[in-house]
Amino acid sequence: MMVSNKKEKNKKSDQIHELKTRIDERLHSLAMSKFLSKEVAMRMDIVVQYYAEYERIKELAAATYHTAAGPHAFHTSCFASPIGCFKKSTFTPRAKSSRASESPVFGGHTKTIYALTSSLSTLAQMLELDVQARMLNEELRHQTIMYDGLVEQTDTTKAHVESINKTMKDAQLRTRRSPNNA
Repeated sequence: MMVSNKKEKNKKSDQIHELKTRIDERLHSLAMSKFLSKEVAMRMDIVVQYYAEYERIKELAAATYHTAAGPHAFHTSCFASPIGCFKKSTFTPRAKSSRASESPVFGGHTKTIYALTSSLSTLAQMLELDVQARMLNEELRHQTIMYDGLVEQTDTTKAHVESINKTMKDAQLRTRRSPNNA
């Protein structure tokens, strides 16, 4: 009878040891696939940075759009107007006349052409900002999906570890209360 009790105790201790080994192996494999909290924090910082850049580009695009529609937008030109010349290291301003600003080719429509050119330049800047905003938005969406995946994986790993811990505690409680220990 004593021999059978010892065999059962040895069998139980072997089962517990085997269970601990399997749990350790599972935890080790989970630790290998689990992302570190530093990496999750780093990825979240990247997402926040992309979002800040996206917002800044949206504000720049809005400001550029409002500037183009403002009253002063059609009075500026993107070309340097000849206002004088340099001769022997001195600047000589050009005399202004009523016809000085008019081009002989375009008549009195020079200001309108400059305004249209300025508007086209502003439109090109807006289109470039729009492309950048779309690219940043796409990257932000991609980073957010990656971050959500990391959070889900962390939650799943945590739940799995808690389940394993509960199983271990239950196994320990069962072995302590077994009739062989009494």
